[in-house]
Parts: sequence; C-alpha cells; structure tokens
Amino acid sequence: GMKNTNLINSFRELRSTITDNNTKNIMMVTALGSESGVSFFSRNIACAIAFDSSRTALLVDCNNKNSQVAPTFDLIDKNGISEYVSDTTINIEDIIHESGIKRLQVIPFGGVASQTDEQFNHPRFHSLLNEIKGKYQDRNVVLDAPPILNSADSRILLNLCDQVVLVIPYGKVSKSKLEEAISLIGRDKFAGVIFNDYLN
Repeated sequence: GMKNTNLINSFRELRSTITDNNTKNIMMVTALGSESGVSFFSRNIACAIAFDSSRTALLVDCNNKNSQVAPTFDLIDKNGISEYVSDTTINIEDIIHESGIKRLQVIPFGGVASQTDEQFNHPRFHSLLNEIKGKYQDRNVVLDAPPILNSADSRILLNLCDQVVLVIPYGKVSKSKLEEAISLIGRDKFAGVIFNDYLN
C-alpha cells in the first residue's frame, strides 16, 4: 500500500539522480554493517532504471559472501565474475545474462570454487568494468556490494565505482558509524542514503 508507493517514488527520484550523468554510470549499493537489504535495493534500483525505456540496467553481483542475485534470477549454475576472472577463454558476453525483465541484464558472482577475496583486485575484473563502462553509455551498472565498513572487497569496489548509495536500517544507526562511512566514501561519490524500514 502506502509504504510501497513511497518506496517506488523514492526509487524514481534516485533513478533520476543516477541517470543524469552518463559518464558516471557505475553505482555501488552498500550497507554499513552486515544487515541485509542491499540485494533487495540493488535489484529494485536496477529494475527502476530498466523501466525507463531510454536506459538499460546491468546488475552486477559483487556480494560473494551473501549472494542473492543468482537465486533470484535463476542463474545458479551460470558463469559469472569468478569464472570470468579465472578463465581467459570466457568473454564478457558469456557472463551477461537476461533477467526476465526487459532492459535489465545480470552478471552473477558465479561459482564459489575460487572463494578468495582476490576477484575484485584482479586485472580482468577491472577491465570488465572498464569495458562495460566504455561500451554501454546508456547503461547504468548497479553493483550489489558487501558492507562498506567491514569488507576489503567494498574498499576495492569503492575505487572502481562512480557513486555510492548507502542502505541503512531506519533509526538504528549510530551517527559516528554513518559519518565514518561517508568520509570513507568521499563527498564526490556519495549519492545518498536509502533508509531500510522495509526489511529487517
């Protein structure tokens, strides 16, 4: 009901701030700590962008410890980031999958075989993001990322993205933690906060 209408409107507002700038099209969605909600919001932001007929969205699962992207889009056994990074015969096209939603494509994290923290530091991951960024100007890339304050992965992703949206549980956040996160992200990349009062 009302809550959902507000949710949809906030995604629309967020979408217009995201899509205003074509060159800044890689957006990371992260949380402060281990609370969930990031995958839900990443997915919904990507869907909101895809509903705008002039844009396409690409949802990239960078949340390897807590992946919800593959199960949600039925991509459990499909190639993703980890295969692309570890196997040079795999092309970008092999890891971009249809979502079942028009204009929304998905890159899953992929197999858990190479469960190290090195994927995002790998040159092939960096070239993957660069190629997506250069090739698809009308595409918004949404990174479903681990928590910013306690994940080495997120620090790496922070350097590779253009803007960051922070998901925080409504009314449960210490001001100091929030300030720490914002100063880590930096004002130039900080796109705003989504208060998560929809999920616990």
